[in-house]
Amino acid sequence: TAATNATASSGSSEDNGSDDEDDTTSGTSNTDGTTAGTSNQSGEGGSGNGNSEANGNPGADGNVKAGGSARGPVNKGSKGSGAVSNAANSGNDNGNGGEGGNGRNGEDGEDGEDGEDNSGPASKNDEFVIEKLRGGSYNRIIGIKTPPSTGEAHGSYVLRIPRFEFAQQAREMAIVRYVRQHTSIPTAEIIFFDSTSENPLKAPYVVHSRIPGKDLQDIYRTLDHQNKLAIAEQWGNMLLSEFAIQNDFPGVVYATADDSGAHTYGFHPFEVDPEPEEERQDVRLLSKQTVLDMFILQFERWDAADKRAYPDDFPLDHLTQLTTVAKEMDAAGLFEDVGFSLCHLDLAPRNVMVKVESDSPAQISGVLDWDSAVFGPSFLACEPPSWIWAWSNYEDEDDDQDEDYREIHANDIPATPEDQELKRRFEDVVGVDMLKFFYNPRYRLARSLFNLALNGLRSNDAFPKTECLIQEWERLQSKSTESSSAVDEATVSLQQASIDETLAKSEDLEL
Repeated sequence: TAATNATASSGSSEDNGSDDEDDTTSGTSNTDGTTAGTSNQSGEGGSGNGNSEANGNPGADGNVKAGGSARGPVNKGSKGSGAVSNAANSGNDNGNGGEGGNGRNGEDGEDGEDGEDNSGPASKNDEFVIEKLRGGSYNRIIGIKTPPSTGEAHGSYVLRIPRFEFAQQAREMAIVRYVRQHTSIPTAEIIFFDSTSENPLKAPYVVHSRIPGKDLQDIYRTLDHQNKLAIAEQWGNMLLSEFAIQNDFPGVVYATADDSGAHTYGFHPFEVDPEPEEERQDVRLLSKQTVLDMFILQFERWDAADKRAYPDDFPLDHLTQLTTVAKEMDAAGLFEDVGFSLCHLDLAPRNVMVKVESDSPAQISGVLDWDSAVFGPSFLACEPPSWIWAWSNYEDEDDDQDEDYREIHANDIPATPEDQELKRRFEDVVGVDMLKFFYNPRYRLARSLFNLALNGLRSNDAFPKTECLIQEWERLQSKSTESSSAVDEATVSLQQASIDETLAKSEDLEL
């Protein structure tokens, strides 16, 4: 096996994982060249290491076979693309260097540009391209491009492999298919998935279509005003689409397929652990409910589960206090005419892809990460997207305190005329009747109450959040009572003034 001159373009793609993958080389070469870095080729199974700039992972050496000559770099890697193998000067090369894994600890990599290729019948278009992409907290992400020779399978795909055993892939696949079937919200097409480990990867995985475009969080600041207006309008319509898909009771979507592949959708109650199966089948959970019914049932279920799991460790009565808050919210009219809608629960710029073209407005091309989606109270779908008109408040998006700050100040007057127009455009789309769900502070607390009802008091910050919610609700109730008292006093004063005026007129008439 002859040597090739393998070079690695600098990688800047973040995978959030610790796996280093070595690509292997197959085929033989008639070229005589020198090796840059340490290019180890040993025929089938040999792993190749190219020189790596910055933090780029070493990439694979390309398949090299006898044939026509190649000039120039067969592939020119752009930002984030993996290693590319350049043919040696004096060799005959009928193949292209394959792309290796992207680098780590940076931004998503972009595809490399195709270089000049005079190599003969075998070209890069006939190869599979494997690309490591930036993963998330729960999944490793790998890009796959298939060549035209694969026929109907030709295209761009994403392979997602969960990082944790508790991943609920079947649930996410069901909701994505449900959304594609029942809404106009753009999502990936599920090609296939395996929720077991009985496969060549020895792990659950999903393959879906690759959504075109770029991460909205990465590019929003760079968009011009007209493109931002387009995003504001589309975001409003997307929230209305969620709001419009309703169900008689809350829960999560599941799907079953018949022999023809057609899917039938159903609903499971929210998961509470530990919970005996017979209690999970409680008919109340899958019957028509009000929002107050849902809160009472959820807090009852968590109370029973906590007592089973920690019989001596829960002397505090937070769940009872939260139930009281839910009843007071209902009495205040917050749940009146509120049903159960489809709610993404993590609809943020980081989970939205956007296509930007010079001759048309920016277009939302896809929404990612539906694994948290549920059917819940409709006001859950109404978290105000204040980043549209106050992006500077959105910079540190992982800080819970900043999340509260953004929502508290969502209805503040934006700083510039352009930002004010963005806010108006969004509000015009959703309509004046919906604005109370976005801006009323009581609905912000109702959303926080739902998160506690959904997840229980199992996290480290659940108790502090519970105490803050209760205190803030009491403060709002107090202000409301004071306002009502002031109104009542003003009303009494006006009534007394009216009586006095009437009496004075009567005395004048008598005189």
